Amino acid sequence: MNQLLEELGEGGIIKGETIALDATFINAWSRRDPRDDSHGLSDPEARVGRDGKTYDLGYKAHLAVDADSDMPVAAVVASANENEKKHVEELLDKASLVVDGFEAVVADSQYSSKRVRTNIREHRAEPVVPYMSNHRRGEPVLRVDRFFRTSGPAMERRIYGLGRASVERVNSRLELVGLDFLKLRGLRGVWVHVLLCIIVMLLVAVAAIRLGRPWKARSLASFWW
Repeated sequence: MNQLLEELGEGGIIKGETIALDATFINAWSRRDPRDDSHGLSDPEARVGRDGKTYDLGYKAHLAVDADSDMPVAAVVASANENEKKHVEELLDKASLVVDGFEAVVADSQYSSKRVRTNIREHRAEPVVPYMSNHRRGEPVLRVDRFFRTSGPAMERRIYGLGRASVERVNSRLELVGLDFLKLRGLRGVWVHVLLCIIVMLLVAVAAIRLGRPWKARSLASFWW
């Protein structure tokens, strides 16, 4: 994965100015254990966690995405019950190995915490993370309401919109290459599955560069056969 990312950086696809963080849910290939429904029966490492507005059994792929190119640059896979904030430091450390000097890190309000903002600033980047409604009341900070409308400084709103749109596109493309069709059990197997899906995306981008068609780097359909 890192070798592909290096080639994409040298080819000018990955800019690395803005990094967007998000987690996507992956359903486990197992049913819940009837004796303890917090984990899987045939996959005890799978856990029950939040999946949108519901709870389900599975894992989460935590991603760091280059917002300019829509390319995943780092990943962490964990059981679904683990909070997104827990993996921010590891994600940023991994991203910094392949993307030198990102300037901003975008994440949704689920990541809003002093620790997360400190982790981002340790990488000399500006956190673009909406504050929760009960934090810093009355101050002109970035916020997102329940209708996904943003308010706050115009620059932060623009960067936030760019980052969130990028990471949603990456999640959609990962589904196209099979992220939702998990047929492996255990955390190690899920790691392999997630990385293979990411590598498929990166290989498409590398193929586009080598064919002299860099504008096709995000077009999975161009390489279907």
